[in-house]
Amino acid sequence: MSYSCKKEEFSLVLPDEITPGQKYGSGIDYVDFEPDLNCSIIDPWNKQDTNINLDLNRDGIYDFTLKRVMCHPVFLGGDCDDVTIIPLMNNEICVRSELGWLDTLSIQDTIDSRITWTNKEGLIYSYNFVLGGISSTEGFWFNILSMDDKYLGFKIIKDDKKYFGWMGMYADSVNRSIDFIVTDYAILKEYPE
Repeated sequence: MSYSCKKEEFSLVLPDEITPGQKYGSGIDYVDFEPDLNCSIIDPWNKQDTNINLDLNRDGIYDFTLKRVMCHPVFLGGDCDDVTIIPLMNNEICVRSELGWLDTLSIQDTIDSRITWTNKEGLIYSYNFVLGGISSTEGFWFNILSMDDKYLGFKIIKDDKKYFGWMGMYADSVNRSIDFIVTDYAILKEYPE
């Protein structure tokens, strides 16, 4: 009596687009942050900056860094607060044209190779004030005040493949400051055909 084992062959498929807010479907890896990530500075008297490193494809290598820097409170007559996202390892973020500001994508958009990408640091929010001068607020995210309203698009490049994804984020106004809350994300993954 003889037996033979036939090896089943299959190929892997990598989708080439994702819709912001899409949580389910073939090739989608969805993660809900519990608790949500809060890019805040608790005590600016002691520390004026914070970073949150993100490994979104869970390969042990950081893909992006959320960065926040504030002026020291002793800076009388002025205030400043900057929040940015930094792509690492040649990964990219979706920005709006030449401004370099992180774009706000809605569920009607498509995250794919046709939108504007950069691997440079992208502005989420910037506030500057000088007593007797003008205050300025920049960025598209400080008016996004509810969850599941807008999303940021990202692209992770690994082994010459592009893994598109989105992060849910909103602004939370607390104690005359704005915190940016990251709630969840989804990234495309390869799946058997």
